[in-house]
Amino acid sequence: MLLGALTGASWFFDQLASWNQTSGVPFAPETVGIGTRLLIVAVNAITIYFTCRGLWFLMQLFSAFSDHEVLSVRTSQLLRRAGSSFLIVAIYGVLARTISILLLTMGNPAGQKQLSIGLGSEQFFAILLAGTLFVIGHVLSIAVSIEEENKGFI
Repeated sequence: MLLGALTGASWFFDQLASWNQTSGVPFAPETVGIGTRLLIVAVNAITIYFTCRGLWFLMQLFSAFSDHEVLSVRTSQLLRRAGSSFLIVAIYGVLARTISILLLTMGNPAGQKQLSIGLGSEQFFAILLAGTLFVIGHVLSIAVSIEEENKGFI
């Protein structure tokens, strides 16, 4: 896993020169030191962690669905956890991109450093998707409590 992360980080920094031309963020890849590169990887590793965490919860959820465990406390918790993980990814992704651009341009001369904060449709869609998962999980937990109450009457 560590080897995969290092390979991905190496590939990422090999792509810096081409990204410089297409992103509109002026920086010289040779001015980005190894410490800065490791810091950028660490900042973005948090996003990767929460993405993997959300996918893990969804994998467990689909496993529970395949075991015919649809209306249960466990499935509602898994949906809410997946939704909250993806919400963190959506919100922290904006911060991680901002920090990464700032770190990449720190080696630029005075007046050419950039602080770029951007919200686009992909962030809004990710927040909407995460919120939908969380709300469905909450509704499912209410449905579980109603089902348990109904079983008490019968």
